[in-house]
Amino acid sequence: MGFLMRVNNLLKWATLCGAVGIVGCTSRTVIVRERVHHDAPVVVERTETDTTVETPVVVETPAVEVVAEPVIEVIIDRPTEVVVTTFRDDLAPHGTWLDIEGYGRCWQPRVARGWRPYTNGHWEWTNAGWSWASDEAFGVTTYHYGRWFVDARHGWVWLPGTVWAPAWVAWRSGGGYVGWAPLGPDVSEAEVHVTEYHTRNIPAVNFTFVEEKKICERKIADRAVKVEKNVTIINKTTNITNINVENKVVVNNSLSVQQVEKATGKKIKPVAVKECSDPK
Repeated sequence: MGFLMRVNNLLKWATLCGAVGIVGCTSRTVIVRERVHHDAPVVVERTETDTTVETPVVVETPAVEVVAEPVIEVIIDRPTEVVVTTFRDDLAPHGTWLDIEGYGRCWQPRVARGWRPYTNGHWEWTNAGWSWASDEAFGVTTYHYGRWFVDARHGWVWLPGTVWAPAWVAWRSGGGYVGWAPLGPDVSEAEVHVTEYHTRNIPAVNFTFVEEKKICERKIADRAVKVEKNVTIINKTTNITNINVENKVVVNNSLSVQQVEKATGKKIKPVAVKECSDPK
């Protein structure tokens, strides 16, 4: 099907890491609401009718409780050396390994200016949902494990992970278009459940959009809409991301097969996803 998965080796690493509590590349979001209690002020008034004795009249206003805005903290665990070592040799010929503050060891591909992840290849409908079949030498690893994000200094970089998925992307659909964009490191591998929260702040420029009827094209990069039109298209589409775990496998059911068949006028045949120990 144009790509292979290195599942057996990674499952061994994941089992080892889990046993000693060092599996990295997961993230969690902590939301804290701070409640501040202000004591009620006491106002003392004097009566004007009694000039010899001051009789205080105490007027108390109700106590006020102020609820501060939620403080959202995203905690991203660094990938362990075990995880990085698993992918190091395979990716070294195609890019550079970097130490990025807050993320640890990440990998940057050697690509042309204006490049984006999940553009050179095509989509396959599989028993795990829509899976990305890459035309790039590094795609077997980086589009099925880990996360992509834009670093202010280096641009697109990849953060290693241990959990396989058909594709770690957010999806949008509407107005005759379908689009996808890489999910960032704030999506947890420990408990995969992608919500609207994980997609709402993805910049429009990160998306790749195609006409709905062209979603199954083999060279989909040639069918992609110019990035300059993304903002306009974003406003015509809605989030349809639906990525969850079924039978211990991450499944991507974001885009309806029936919708694709109707748009393309073709019957979509599923491709089986199989485990293998050697991706070559």
